[in-house]
Amino acid sequence: MLRRLLEGTCFAVPLRSEGYGVGVLAAHDRYGIAVAHFFDVWFADVPSPDMVSELAYPDAVRCIRFGARYLQKGTWPAVGRLNGEWPVPHFCRGDLSGRWFRTSYDADDLRGISSERPISEVECLGLNRDVLSGPGSVEIVLTRLARPDIEGPA
Repeated sequence: MLRRLLEGTCFAVPLRSEGYGVGVLAAHDRYGIAVAHFFDVWFADVPSPDMVSELAYPDAVRCIRFGARYLQKGTWPAVGRLNGEWPVPHFCRGDLSGRWFRTSYDADDLRGISSERPISEVECLGLNRDVLSGPGSVEIVLTRLARPDIEGPA
């Protein structure tokens, strides 16, 4: 059964090496796409709600837009719901001509860009990449963030 998750839901992501990283949901649309904030923390087992209760939006190190099937099915287990605001941030994308754009998404429909504006490459450096990731990609990225000491898959 597929679950509908709420903003602020904290969930565990199995790392490719060992243990778990965590993310906090910013948005989840009816089309099966989610945006979440991820942290560079590592847990040997699925963390308890108490273990993640201090996570806060300003401490997130990455925000990723991804297919939410693993969340909906419980493959990535929910471990609690955190208070506070978990906004859908702006992202950055480049095109083949070398132009850069700040992109925005509507939290109710994360399939397509709701607005974009040109920015400089320097401005782009402060934003998360605008890409729709699969769950395996999220696991690899989170492994590299949470366990930089372990050589992960390429």
